[in-house]
Amino acid sequence: MAQFCRKKALALAITLLVLGVSFLIAGIVMLAQGRPISMVIAFLVLSGICLLPGIYQSVVFYKSIRRQPGFNVEDIPSFDD
Repeated sequence: MAQFCRKKALALAITLLVLGVSFLIAGIVMLAQGRPISMVIAFLVLSGICLLPGIYQSVVFYKSIRRQPGFNVEDIPSFDD
């Protein structure tokens, strides 16, 4: 289990995932409230910027912990060094 000690990278992935989902929900709520489309687009773009790497790193973490072939925890950048 020592090979899965990339705590900072995991924290970053989860933070990006949570921020991305929050921006997405905020953008959808603003769209439903009839806010200006430029504000909605800004939140949706921020959502995409946060969600894409957050989802990717979370999936790599999950699949490497489940020991699926082709996924290795060494593929994740380490911020502990």
